[in-house]
Amino acid sequence: MIGRLLSLLLFLPLHAAAEPRAEFWIDLYFAEPVEKEADLWEDLASVDVVFVGETHRLARHHRVQKVVAEKLLATGRPFLLGIEQVEARYQPELDRYQEGEISFEEFAKAIDWKKQWDNYEDYRALMETVREANGRIFGLNAPREVIREIGKVGLADLKSELRDLLPEKIHTTDATYERFMNQLLSVHSTFDPKFLKNIFEAQVARDDSMAAHLVDALGSVSAEDQRRPIAMTVTGSG
Repeated sequence: MIGRLLSLLLFLPLHAAAEPRAEFWIDLYFAEPVEKEADLWEDLASVDVVFVGETHRLARHHRVQKVVAEKLLATGRPFLLGIEQVEARYQPELDRYQEGEISFEEFAKAIDWKKQWDNYEDYRALMETVREANGRIFGLNAPREVIREIGKVGLADLKSELRDLLPEKIHTTDATYERFMNQLLSVHSTFDPKFLKNIFEAQVARDDSMAAHLVDALGSVSAEDQRRPIAMTVTGSG
């Protein structure tokens, strides 16, 4: 059973700005508030993957991520955290961090994380929580230079040495998904159809790479542990 999308709606106060915001969970399948929070955690604990979207710099999204991870870690199932913010090729450095060989600061320096993701500190609390609970963290993303090159030349004209860094199958023929993504991506295209097609292919290459790395990570844990693992992924809401 593949997971749930989470949505936490934070409504602005009705009166003075100093009043606290009301927070509640919305079930996206039924478009209704979740009446009992315990039901939410029971629901999420029953699946294999929980996808958590975010606006990268929104602090409350990072707080929610930490809470979700804590609840899923408490299930006792082998727990994996996959994050878009680290490219999969940096898994050796990430493993050293998880084994306690290097600190969070040393890990960030080893992969030059500040250059790649300048608000990387926002993920410290989440990663430390998972590490301390003996969960496993893995990078999801494709190499950024590959994705940028696809955006420039398209997937078909990508050099073979770069194409080899991506999954064998990239799903670029889903017309419904392409229409949906074009609505989001057209802001980057200056409405040049060819350029928009390249940007779409770059996004799909990123999506499929992250999906492949997620499947690989789940498979590696299943091979080591007879218990059914549960994964949580953190990606941009797009």
